[in-house]
Amino acid sequence: MKSKICVVGLGYWGPLLVRNFSNIENVDLYVYDLDEKRKMDIVGKYDVKVFRTFKEMLDSNVDAVILATNPLSTHYELGKQILMAGKHLWLEKPMTATTDEAEELIKLAKENKVLLHVDHTFEYSPHIRQIKRILDAKELGDILYVSMDRLNLGLYQQDYDVIWDLCPHDFSILNYWFGIPNNLRVMESCKSFDYADIANIHLSYDTFVVDIRASWRHYEKVRKTVIVGSKKILVYDDVAIHKIIVHGTNVEYKDGKYQYFKELTPDPKIYELWEPLAKESEHFVKCIQKGIKTDTPGESGLAVMRLLEKCL
Repeated sequence: MKSKICVVGLGYWGPLLVRNFSNIENVDLYVYDLDEKRKMDIVGKYDVKVFRTFKEMLDSNVDAVILATNPLSTHYELGKQILMAGKHLWLEKPMTATTDEAEELIKLAKENKVLLHVDHTFEYSPHIRQIKRILDAKELGDILYVSMDRLNLGLYQQDYDVIWDLCPHDFSILNYWFGIPNNLRVMESCKSFDYADIANIHLSYDTFVVDIRASWRHYEKVRKTVIVGSKKILVYDDVAIHKIIVHGTNVEYKDGKYQYFKELTPDPKIYELWEPLAKESEHFVKCIQKGIKTDTPGESGLAVMRLLEKCL
């Protein structure tokens, strides 16, 4: 039996969602946007049906709604209406503008017995999951330090800063790899216009620390994470051809002196590659059809929201 799914919001991210859900066989796809041109552009590219109004969509027999609207303030108000209409909800990041709003959406989803899924796409990446296996197997030894760079030129958002735009990715990845950090503080931030567009964040766990750099003002796109362990160092570069490289580079203290050594290990073999958003889309459809829990439920979105609010 096919699921009826509607993508609401066809700006930057919406068309990517339409492309991925349109590739799933057991889905009838609908779209809605306030902008008529955006709707017509999508109709010209994909086999989709169009709703004329948001209310028409709410009153329909659509099973689930993918909410990808801007500004951020729309997430709570529209998400609330969708859940109260008894429809499953896929919500883009950041989940809401406040943790109180996120908690209410989680409560509404439970009361209406529907699924609330938060789009933390990187948790569905084959490389992020491979690194999780490496960490769980203790191949790097004890973790000593992690650095994460998420830098690019733009895209400036309407109603939130660079931390709320870029760092949900890093926060969700860290929560997936290591759990919730003990402490967080913004070391410095630079505000060029209405919102901060450069930020440095420091997080601490029981035995190691993490530094995150986020920027809308960098001259090139950088997506690099370095995990320093007591045995090996892992470099994850999401814009490189070889995304994961493990270095044997390390330091030992022996016979009263420091000894340095270097050894390069080829990329850990990943047996299957996939597009993270495609994997996530298929997972969401499976969850709503079989009535199972999503890997990134509202609670995971709330955990990220709490870190974002600490940055304030």
